[in-house]
Amino acid sequence: MRLWRKSQIEGAAATDGWLQEWLTHAWLALMFARWEAHYRPAFADANGVDQKEVHSDVIGDIRNLRNGVIHHRGIATAKNTGRCKVLTKFSVGDKVLLRPEDVRLMRDAMQVRIAPETDA
Repeated sequence: MRLWRKSQIEGAAATDGWLQEWLTHAWLALMFARWEAHYRPAFADANGVDQKEVHSDVIGDIRNLRNGVIHHRGIATAKNTGRCKVLTKFSVGDKVLLRPEDVRLMRDAMQVRIAPETDA
């Protein structure tokens, strides 16, 4: 059994600690997967349109952040996080790490629009 020192726990739980980083990465992957598997199809069905016509800038940002996590070890890149429309705080090379105020910003900006695929 491994014992943790108080300093290790405090460091892990800090707003920029490894636990917060892990939770950010897990949350981004979960939210995007839920959008694609459940919410986007539900919006499409409710509006009688194809899923490709259901869009959200916030979810687009979550997708871009998730791509930074999955494909670039959690580091912001111009190709991914540089394309965010709502959560624009990341610079190339930054760690992708969300704080409560970032989640509140995304929550407050959350909108879903139905638009032809060419409008994406």
